[in-house]
Amino acid sequence: MKEKMSKLVKFLGAVFLVVGISLIFGDKVLADSTDEVTNDSTNIVDFDSLTKNEQDYFLSKGFTENDIFFSEKVYQTPDSSNTGEVQPYGVNALTLTGATQTVTSTMGRTEYILGSTNSMLISFNMQLRLGNAQTYNSAVNASNVHIYGGGMYYTYTGPRKYHTVKLTAQVLKGFGYGTVSCTAGGLTLGS
Repeated sequence: MKEKMSKLVKFLGAVFLVVGISLIFGDKVLADSTDEVTNDSTNIVDFDSLTKNEQDYFLSKGFTENDIFFSEKVYQTPDSSNTGEVQPYGVNALTLTGATQTVTSTMGRTEYILGSTNSMLISFNMQLRLGNAQTYNSAVNASNVHIYGGGMYYTYTGPRKYHTVKLTAQVLKGFGYGTVSCTAGGLTLGS
């Protein structure tokens, strides 16, 4: 019975996650494209500021100390609809750290680390916006971990121009739902 309830909770969580994502992103209208560099410099972090595990992860993916890393942290209190469960900690922090590299003249990749301090990640939808050109989505079952590292590849074959990369994670975890976004750099792509 407990296993069936767990599966049901995960299924319902995934349904709510998909519905929430469509409500959040479904009504967004992308502005006209520009060639202006729009990196949010307030989110830039030095390689030395990353944790040892974050450094090792990015190095294992081919990044170097000279790459630019971006990070954003949001704090939340337990979901008030999560009654009946006592939360051991009063505040949870969601952290999203990312970096971007050019693979070819028309392909790029962005690696990210999503972390949750006091609540396990259950699942999340990662959205990557490549400037005003394209949007990519990836649904991930995080299997009850505090930290998840992943990445996304993307292509742009239009006229060569600079694109800012922005990540947004809509997360389901023990504290309920949460959202964290950050700029993840930028790159010039196109043919």
